[in-house]
Parts: sequence; structure tokens; C-alpha cells
Amino acid sequence: MSWNKRITEALADLRRDPLEAFRLARIALATFRFRYVLRVAGPGCVFGTGTRIINASNVRIGRDCLFQDSIYVRAGIRGRVAIGDRVALNSFVQIYGHGGVDIGDETQIGPGTIVTTTGHDYNDRNLEASFTPIVIGKRVWIGANVTVIGGVTIGDGAVIGAGAVVIRDIPPHTLAVGVPARVVRELDPSGRGRPARGPQPPNRPFAARSALCTRNEAAAGIVHDGDASRSEGTPVGERRTP
Repeated sequence: MSWNKRITEALADLRRDPLEAFRLARIALATFRFRYVLRVAGPGCVFGTGTRIINASNVRIGRDCLFQDSIYVRAGIRGRVAIGDRVALNSFVQIYGHGGVDIGDETQIGPGTIVTTTGHDYNDRNLEASFTPIVIGKRVWIGANVTVIGGVTIGDGAVIGAGAVVIRDIPPHTLAVGVPARVVRELDPSGRGRPARGPQPPNRPFAARSALCTRNEAAAGIVHDGDASRSEGTPVGERRTP
């Protein structure tokens, strides 16, 4: 789209809703702050209103990224958050990068999603905090209100359904849904999908569940009985997930 057409459309929008000018002015101020004052973002990035970045010196954002309104990013004093090029974060996304978060190019994250590297040792009476990294690959699509727990890798081109809780690695080019997130379909770059065949591949970096995954499951209140899982407190045989 040419700049002349963009300007024409913007002026038409302002005529329909004059108050839109105030919102655009606030977006311009936020974008100026993050790109030129805090210097955390590359050229072409746009930031919505109400967005906060804590520990900005440990945050790096590529070029041409879009941050919608009310996004919260905290890297921690010793952590880091690295976001690639052309990444889109929808409103109310929260990223806690104390253990390190990497997000690949052209990934999209839906509204209300939480990406947190912080966990707690439930065997410790003081619930000592622990921090484990999260890697989200390129061209990943994460739906609304997803929770991504520390210690997982989401492969390139994966899709995570809305409301999922990701506590284990997700292979590239797969669709994962549910609590906890399970692969239900394999995808290919052409966009066609097919049902997943058998369990998730055991090869690294998408290995079978580790001790870390077990801790994440316990933290999420998931108790296993044989090859089925159930929420803690649910009688065996009820609400079983294949």
C-alpha cells in the first residue's frame, strides 16, 4: 500500500472519529519512547498505549514489530527477552524473561497470553523460585489466553490453540491444543494439516517428558494414572484425556 493511500485512509478515519487523533498521538509518543529513548526496538516498530517494558537494558526487539495496547514485558535484572523481526503481540500479553525468552521472526501471540520462565520448587517449604528458558520459533502462531511455562521449546511454524497450557516441547509445524497442550495435527508449510500419528517425536530438542516437565505438570495440578491424565482431585476414570 502506497503512503498516499495510507494517508488518505487515515484522514478518512479521523473524519469519522475525531477522537482517534488522540489515540494516534499516544501511540506516536509510546513508539518514540521505546525506539528513541529506551532504544529497545528496531526501525518500523509500533507500540500501543499502556505498554510497559521493565529492565529495558535486557530487552531487544527487532524491526517492524507491532505491540498492541497494555503489553507487559519484564526481563529481570539477570534475565533477557529477545524478540525477532516482524513479530506481533496482541493486547494484554505478558512476558516474564527472568530465565531468558527468545521469540523468532514473524511469530504472532494472541491477546492475554502469558509467557513465564518463573517456577517454584514445590518440594521446598519456602517455594524457592527457579528460572528456566523459553524458546519460541519462527512463524509460530499462539492463540488467545495461552500460558507457556518455563523450560519449553515451541518449534518453527507451530500453532497453539486458544487457552492451552504449554508445559512440554511442541515440535515444528504441529497444532497443539488443550490443558496440558497436546499435538493433535501435523502441519506443513503449504498450510495443509493431517492428524498427528502416535506420540510426540522423542528426538531432541523435542524429547520425551523430562523431570522439568513433570514438575510443570505438578504445578499445573495434573496427576497421571497410566497413560491418561486428570486434574488433581478428579476421580480416576472421570474426565480422562487420551
